Amino acid sequence: MPIRIVNDNDENNFMGSGQEEVIYEVKKGDTLGKIAAHFYGDAKKYTIIFEANKHLIKNPDLIQIGWKLKIPKI
Repeated sequence: MPIRIVNDNDENNFMGSGQEEVIYEVKKGDTLGKIAAHFYGDAKKYTIIFEANKHLIKNPDLIQIGWKLKIPKI
């Protein structure tokens, strides 16, 4: 499965073509809610990102700059 790494300036957000897996690198000021709003248009969908990254994230309120998070396609 192809992997696409995106950043805040990616205007296509998650609407990439095909079955790409998207990896997002956490930046200063990010929260799971902000990331969910960016990719899904709804901050409340942060739980999808949390569940996909439980191996890394122990507390959804505490994410670290530089973490590379898998953003599931929904």
